[in-house]
Amino acid sequence: MMEEAQAMTEDLELAPSTEVQVPIPDIEVDVIDDRPEEDQKPPRQASDSDVDEEIEGIGERTKKRIDKLKYDFHEEKRRADAAQKVRDESINVARQLQEENQRLKTTVDQSEGALINSLKTKTTTEIDSAKSEYKNA
Repeated sequence: MMEEAQAMTEDLELAPSTEVQVPIPDIEVDVIDDRPEEDQKPPRQASDSDVDEEIEGIGERTKKRIDKLKYDFHEEKRRADAAQKVRDESINVARQLQEENQRLKTTVDQSEGALINSLKTKTTTEIDSAKSEYKNA
């Protein structure tokens, strides 16, 4: 099968590649706005003075309402930020307590192991001394 593929490849002779250059004509693009005439107005650029003039044009009651809404919005944001800080701090405290608890458990396990080894050694020593006293008696 491999031999057949090689034979077929050898039979095919490829023509030498040549590079062809195609001239690219200069293209001009015209942008046509197909919106109706009344919709073709340029976008309005709002400046600070326009906004100030607009605010001056509204009534005192409306200004108070806008100020109250802004205040309420900022208060809610402050409360949300404070709640997030409390959550983050609670998580940090919980992690610290968990780490300290794990460290204390490790210390207790090591202390118990040392105590058990000490008692084993003491008991072995007492048994050996009791055996030697028994032999001497």
